[in-house]
Amino acid sequence: MYAPVPFEETFYLCLVSVRPYSSDDVTVQSRLITLSKLSEQDEEDLHKSLFEKELNSIQEASMQAIKSQENMQFIKALLQKVRAENFIKSYKVILAPATIINFVFYVK
Repeated sequence: MYAPVPFEETFYLCLVSVRPYSSDDVTVQSRLITLSKLSEQDEEDLHKSLFEKELNSIQEASMQAIKSQENMQFIKALLQKVRAENFIKSYKVILAPATIINFVFYVK
C-alpha cells in the first residue's frame, strides 16, 4: 500500500538536485523562479513559506555562482518581480480592486 507524500517533500525533492547544478545557468534559474507561480494555486497560503524559502535558496545559489553582472541583475529583477506579485496576491482578498490597481502601479 502506498502512503501519500506531502507536497512540501515532493516539491523539495524535485528541486533539490536541480538547483546546485544549474546555479550558474540563468535560463534554468529563471524557470525555477517562475515555478513559484505555483503559489497562485495556493489560495489559502498553506505553502507560502515553502515558496519563499525556495526563492531564497535560488537567490543564494545564483549569487554565488553567476559571474556576469548582467545575468545577476536579470535574476535579481525576476526575483523582485515574482516576490512583488506574490505579495500583491496575498493581500488581494482584503483590498478593494481599485486599491490593487493603484498599488500595482505604485510597486512597479
